[in-house]
Amino acid sequence: MENKRLKQKIATCLINEDLNFFEEFAEKGWFSAGIRLTRQQVIQGLVNFMLEMLAPGETTLSKQELKRRILKKIREVSYNERSS
Repeated sequence: MENKRLKQKIATCLINEDLNFFEEFAEKGWFSAGIRLTRQQVIQGLVNFMLEMLAPGETTLSKQELKRRILKKIREVSYNERSS
């Protein structure tokens, strides 16, 4: 059986301030790293990152636990980049 990537559609309700944040984030990626990202790709990356933070079957986390997991992941990524 072929391994197919799971695709889901996510609807978001964003105000102009939120949209501006994602636009600026994408622009910074373009100017600093030469990587062109769309707003959709930025949001998709954030959703995928958050899904990695949850253990299988887990649906919610406390703010403190979420922060701890995010910081741990950032440290791991930072360490891996320095090691490479």
